[in-house]
Amino acid sequence: MKDKDIILLFPPQWVPDHPYLSLPLLSSFLTEKGFSVSQADINLKCYDYFLSRAGLEFYLARIQEKLTEGTEKIIKKRKFYHTIGDAIIYNVESAKDNLRNGKNAFEAFTLLRTALELISSAYDSTIISFNSYEMKYSPYTVRDLHAGIHDSKNNMFSPIFSTDIVPYLLNEDPHLFALSIIHTSQLIPALTLAHELKTQGDDPFIAVGGPFFSAHADFWERLNPLFDYIDSIIFYDGETALASLISCIEKEGDFSTVPNLMYRDGTRLKRSRVSHTEDINALPPPSFAGFPLTEYLCPLVILPLETSRGCYWSRCTFCPNSTGQRHQYRSRNPDRVVEDMISLQTTYGARYFEFVDDAIPPQKLRHLSKRLISEDMGVRWGAEVRLEPQFTADLLTQMHKSGCRILYFGLESANPRILSLMDKGTDVSTAQKILYDSHEAGIWNHVYVFFGFPTETEAEAEDTISFIRNHAPIINSVGFGYFVLCEGSKIFEAPTHFNIKKILESKEELKPNRQYIIDKGIPQEKAKKIVMMFHEKTKKDFDSSFIHNFRWLSPLEKGYLH
Repeated sequence: MKDKDIILLFPPQWVPDHPYLSLPLLSSFLTEKGFSVSQADINLKCYDYFLSRAGLEFYLARIQEKLTEGTEKIIKKRKFYHTIGDAIIYNVESAKDNLRNGKNAFEAFTLLRTALELISSAYDSTIISFNSYEMKYSPYTVRDLHAGIHDSKNNMFSPIFSTDIVPYLLNEDPHLFALSIIHTSQLIPALTLAHELKTQGDDPFIAVGGPFFSAHADFWERLNPLFDYIDSIIFYDGETALASLISCIEKEGDFSTVPNLMYRDGTRLKRSRVSHTEDINALPPPSFAGFPLTEYLCPLVILPLETSRGCYWSRCTFCPNSTGQRHQYRSRNPDRVVEDMISLQTTYGARYFEFVDDAIPPQKLRHLSKRLISEDMGVRWGAEVRLEPQFTADLLTQMHKSGCRILYFGLESANPRILSLMDKGTDVSTAQKILYDSHEAGIWNHVYVFFGFPTETEAEAEDTISFIRNHAPIINSVGFGYFVLCEGSKIFEAPTHFNIKKILESKEELKPNRQYIIDKGIPQEKAKKIVMMFHEKTKKDFDSSFIHNFRWLSPLEKGYLH
């Protein structure tokens, strides 16, 4: 008899400021169906070790051993961190405590970030930070992926998994382990964890799922090499698929009946012909049981929540979610969303919520905020939204009254021609008015832009830079980058319409982004330089303390969350 039906795992590397939503959604659904479930944030466990006295003492000793090895630049870096290492070790625990309780939070964050730089200097070509994990191996090529998993000297997760985490997990003895992988920064660590589970255990069944794999669903054959470490992949919605998979394993059933599944059939790999899309109004609220909510590196206990899946707009030409199954929009009734919030507040004392939808429509936020005001819950929340004219001053004031304190706006460009090519369905004057009204309502405005959209000229890019700088008084923070051509986007499907002459074949089998050739507009390398120029031009205009991956810290510090 197995102790558990399933153990859900969230592997490193991801931002450790609050739980990610995937496991809590799966956990509540499976528990409701009668399965025995446990869940663990392995990402948080690893950061807790990295940023501990014992962990840093280990890495400092490693630096000592390699103090004179490498290039002049590497040696200089190691000597620097060796010099300040004892001070970091002495202060690391108090820094974690201060970041959690909001005491000198930015100073604490800086020390912890420096501690991760110290850890990185203990390796020749491996870097860990709060927003990335990099090795000399590309996570997008099969050969490098295998090498990174098996390079125990430079894979900093390997010793933690093998000596501490894996023995504990195997002791639970579930029917299967399920790993949620949302980003390529998790790929090598997650498959390293799977490899250790397979090596130390009695060949446990391992399933993986999450946005990374759903992005490859139309090209699923390219994922075959990953089956050296895993037994199945679930594409898209995972709730019903996992429940069916558990039952199939327990009853030695037919995997072809499990929806959304890619699986091993003897020596062959197959894809189930059965698909299932969840009715998200029928799902229970997420369960955060087993998560140490007060141990995340944030002064606030922030719980993620969804009000929909897919994007209701789903027309942006650059977005990979604009075609295929990924774009199927489903909205949870706003009354159900408020009931979810009440449930989470009752169970966990939750007061801060981050809605993780691609975007929430204004009419839904009108209903949601009205209901929150009537419930008088005292919550604070943030959400991603589009710059639509329905976001009136009255609605934004109502949203603030209901607890809205942070809005993330996808402006992308401030040039009318480029906005039209993007099919954003908005205009610059509307964006300006909404940002002004949101600012006046007392909401923190975060604006996303990027450069190098196909055919964009440098003068058109300058329109965006000027808009951001000219509206600095009503924009609190900015996220920025450059255009990336994604498989599955409308641009990828019709490149000539966007003056893309040729899409290049990728040498990285698992990379969903592609290089391309244009004869009009800003080349890709030039776009990267414009990003750097934008940063230099605007860094004095905005809150320099805003930390993108810890994005609640600045609004808290500046009094927006009162």
